Amino acid sequence: VCSSDLEELACLGVKTIIGYGAVGGLTADLAQGTQIVIDNALLTDGTSRSYTDGPVRADTDLLDLAGSITRVTGATVDAIYRETPELIDDLRSQGAQAINLEVTPFYAAGKTCGVRCLWLGYVSDVLLDDWQDWFEDRSAWNETATRNCVDLVTAISR
Repeated sequence: VCSSDLEELACLGVKTIIGYGAVGGLTADLAQGTQIVIDNALLTDGTSRSYTDGPVRADTDLLDLAGSITRVTGATVDAIYRETPELIDDLRSQGAQAINLEVTPFYAAGKTCGVRCLWLGYVSDVLLDDWQDWFEDRSAWNETATRNCVDLVTAISR
């Protein structure tokens, strides 16, 4: 869910949104296929700064329902495939462990619009000195992430 979709859903009365997808891992301890939940996200993109100037985080109650899924700090970039080594080093120095195009504006828009948000998924590729690309069979990773989403929605509905 992008930030504009989240805003529209908030206007329609949606109170909880689960984001799902893939991230690039920025640390050696996040291997391809690692299931993750982003518990907080750094303000590293332009869209997020349009919503807030403070920290953005997952909803704590939803985070608790995610259980033992690996929690990471996320970052967002403005343009896909434009992560230079210098940018990655800078993000790591700020504490980022994973990167994608969605999570920070997702949490920022949720914060501003009063929507409970949680973003989960898996590591598709790892951006280290030797890039571990995402041209892998990701079906098992997707199945696990989908099961995590279903488990989360089931827990929310209880």
